[in-house]
Amino acid sequence: MKTCDIELRCGDSSVVMAEYPDGFFDCVLTSPPFQSLRVGVAEYHSVFDFDVISQQIHRLLKAEGGTLIWQIGAEVKHGIKSTVPEENLLAFKKLGMNYHDDILYLKSSLPFHSPTHNRHANCYEHCYVMYRGKKIGAVNVIADKANSTGGRIEAGKIRPMFSERTNAWLIHSGHNKSTLDNISYENGLRFSAVMPEILTANLITTFTN
Repeated sequence: MKTCDIELRCGDSSVVMAEYPDGFFDCVLTSPPFQSLRVGVAEYHSVFDFDVISQQIHRLLKAEGGTLIWQIGAEVKHGIKSTVPEENLLAFKKLGMNYHDDILYLKSSLPFHSPTHNRHANCYEHCYVMYRGKKIGAVNVIADKANSTGGRIEAGKIRPMFSERTNAWLIHSGHNKSTLDNISYENGLRFSAVMPEILTANLITTFTN
């Protein structure tokens, strides 16, 4: 089993990131606050300056192959669906990043306010995958989709037991599913957009070595 040292920093990300040199990270994986969907107690609310954050992320990623995974959903307010996810993607492209893929995080459970009655209930969020340079740093496509013809010999070759995933990942979400601990739910905290631990693990497995 591989072991590694972990440095855990708590603080304003725009301030903490400024302390690191250019091209320091191979990969940045983040689920930023999107619109008013992430609701907690007052002391957890903060001002999210996208321009500052995006420029810092771009600076910190390695110039060749540095990868960003930007997990984000869209808010519906007063009947109008936000285009913030797409605007974020285009903003990173303007910084010079290449768009590699959009992993769709399909939720196993819907928010409490679904159905909306005037639109289809939203069951997914985006995981935009972008990179700097000419080639993405790493891609290890997960093959865990059971193959009904696995083990069969065809044209002299044995078909694999599992085939590769598509870019739509069904992830169990919700209380006691997104995370097995209760930190996000203690002392009255009710974060509405907890990024599932298994989604995080799968993304790291896929886009890092």
